[in-house]
Amino acid sequence: MAADGKIEALRSVSLFSDLRQRDLEQVAQLADEVDLPAGHVLMREGETGSQMFVMSTGEAAVRSPAWDRARSSARSRWSRRDLERRRPP
Repeated sequence: MAADGKIEALRSVSLFSDLRQRDLEQVAQLADEVDLPAGHVLMREGETGSQMFVMSTGEAAVRSPAWDRARSSARSRWSRRDLERRRPP
């Protein structure tokens, strides 16, 4: 994704939508674009996380004994609180 496309993708996320252009550019420089295969595990329950994921396309599933099968698609929002409550938003 070109730098302008990354900035616009970040701008479409409510967390970043109010940032100034300069600030968005700095976030975009820190952000890595990844293309992951189906079935790739982003994180596991109980592990300490140090990343944030913003999906521009595709979907993700949350699998846990406490959840049936919650699904999320691009542009959906999940908060840590939703995950701690063990329920989809």
